[in-house]
Amino acid sequence: MMDGRIGAIREFLDNCAFSNVCILSYAAKFCSCLYKPFREVVGSRTMSQSVDKSTYQMDVANSREALLEARLDVDEGADIIMIKPGMFYLDVIAAASATFEVPVFAYQVGGEYAMIKAASANGWLDYSQCMYEALISMRRAGARAPVLLGEFVALCRKYIEDLALHTLHKETCIIIGSVEQKDAQPCEVIYLLSNGTVQTLMHIPKYLCDTQSCTTFRVNGLEAALLIEGNSEDVTISSGVDLLILMGQSIHGWPDVLSYCMKLSGKFGAQLAYVNLLGGYESQVFPGGSLVCDDAKVCLCALWSEEQNVMHPHVARNDIGEPPISEERDYQNLMLALRDYTHKNGFAGVTLGMSGGIDSALVAAIAADALGPQYVHTFMLRQDILLLQV
Repeated sequence: MMDGRIGAIREFLDNCAFSNVCILSYAAKFCSCLYKPFREVVGSRTMSQSVDKSTYQMDVANSREALLEARLDVDEGADIIMIKPGMFYLDVIAAASATFEVPVFAYQVGGEYAMIKAASANGWLDYSQCMYEALISMRRAGARAPVLLGEFVALCRKYIEDLALHTLHKETCIIIGSVEQKDAQPCEVIYLLSNGTVQTLMHIPKYLCDTQSCTTFRVNGLEAALLIEGNSEDVTISSGVDLLILMGQSIHGWPDVLSYCMKLSGKFGAQLAYVNLLGGYESQVFPGGSLVCDDAKVCLCALWSEEQNVMHPHVARNDIGEPPISEERDYQNLMLALRDYTHKNGFAGVTLGMSGGIDSALVAAIAADALGPQYVHTFMLRQDILLLQV
């Protein structure tokens, strides 16, 4: 919003040997009525009424200016750009995300939150579902992450504590990721839920390279160590660990990491559980493909499988099959991406516009295999429209 500001900050940081420090640019702030609840809380409403904010904040009807200001900030060295407010400006978030290579943040302001809170207090809307839809709409528009406010983080914590109650007086424990505020900054966090309690295992600042690479904990008589793939090369673990848990991020699953996991298990003399993500995250698709192994034996989980079950793995000598050929891998990833996107957005199915060509047939086959034929609906596009497209 202020030309030259990002460039001056970037130059100062670089000159002081802080080249690795990222800059979040306040790129687009619209002159919105949604700031009023916040101004009342901080007591600035009376003072702000005497100032015409339209002289320096952006016209709510001018998305082009927002993209222009964002472009200037990116050219000056901004690592992240922010759009404020969020929910009323999804078109700007989407355009910025499609235009720039840097992450786009959305700022959900007081008025947006107050509307949801007031409506839920009057019984008009379900608070949890409405908050979820509001945040997922910004994520769907292209925001890498909405800027999280205190009450949202507190809500996440409440859900974690409620989930932990399901482990009370049980031998089963849960390792789960969430968000919390640390040093006044939102960060990812990994929790251990055991016997009704919540224990913080690890914080993961997304843009810092000094992330703690390993943490050990004791649960149900076992000494376990939690590691993150990519940060486990030179990790030091005390002797006596019974189980290594490696949080995976492979886009190919066990075929990528099998030999490494068995080597790591042998290095520390402990069984290893490699837990890989299943589904879409940001611009990538992860196929699952977790495993449990020691240095000589392995138990593999299926790639792309979404079946949920409780397993008691016993590693055994297996003949490891060949990784899937590229054509099968690509087809399975397309099915997984479509299924994950459809289910996470709560869609009942998909509707496809068909031209009658081989590309239409392939898209229909992917959708039917991913969702089931009963959830795929089609219609033939008009021939005059198809001719115009050609």
